[in-house]
Amino acid sequence: DPARRLVRVFSGGDEPGRILSRTPPTGDTTVRHSRLDLRIPGWIAIDSGGDHVFIQSFEAEAERPYTPEQGVQERPSAELSLIKRLPSRILHLSETDELLGVLGMEGYDTAPFPAVRRLLAGAGGTLYVLHETSEGDLAISSYREGALLNRFTSFAAGTEDERRKFFVEWEALVPGPDGSFAIGSVVLRRKANYEMAERLIYRIDGPNSEPRELLRTDDPSDFFAWSRADGGFYLINSEEDGSRALFKIYSPEGEYLNNRLIVFPEQRASWRETFFNLEGQIFSTRLSLGQYEIYEWQ
Repeated sequence: DPARRLVRVFSGGDEPGRILSRTPPTGDTTVRHSRLDLRIPGWIAIDSGGDHVFIQSFEAEAERPYTPEQGVQERPSAELSLIKRLPSRILHLSETDELLGVLGMEGYDTAPFPAVRRLLAGAGGTLYVLHETSEGDLAISSYREGALLNRFTSFAAGTEDERRKFFVEWEALVPGPDGSFAIGSVVLRRKANYEMAERLIYRIDGPNSEPRELLRTDDPSDFFAWSRADGGFYLINSEEDGSRALFKIYSPEGEYLNNRLIVFPEQRASWRETFFNLEGQIFSTRLSLGQYEIYEWQ
């Protein structure tokens, strides 16, 4: 909850098991409180065993587009819509809320990240940070025990001629489940009207490897979704009314394999975001009858 400068931790059920904040929250005193100066919390990642918790902490004050008194349905949910793109560091906590270190872009106790897009927790306490560099490039940096392990960065995509004719826009760069490779999505946009001309999908098989182009598509309704464990990837195509989402599955060579359809039941307007975790599981968030809910698709 950025407005209240706190994090609620759930272990199943509708009520939090504990609350992390600088000062104890007012109201219900039955929930356990752990004192922690979060500043303004942002993205959060927890590994599958709950042994490592990572919380983005913004360095400076941010605008508040809503007040804490507003209803949950009025709070924006889009990525980074609550807070400006401000420098931030990442708090690394143990399962008992002990602060293990404060992570910057080069490791513990280093300069902050210029802008973080997402956090992903992997096996053995590994953290993957999807972020921007000070030069504005996209990057995936992986860390363990506060040390930088490796980093993938965006590159000059497309041909030299395409870079002259089009705006080249990097829209995503995501890791594989074990961090050994990365999948990137690039959009070529016409300079006259900014419309999409083509979407290019690349795979980088190592931080020092040459990128490999896997696919080109000119279908504007196909969007990049996520990487697959085998080195392939997903594209997502949504119905115009938002009632369903079709995930197209591609091989490591960029060949279409099959698809997976998700149909959103009941009121479509109540469903918000659909996303993948590091292991390729698909989740959706929903606001229904004043409750914030998370669903996993089987």
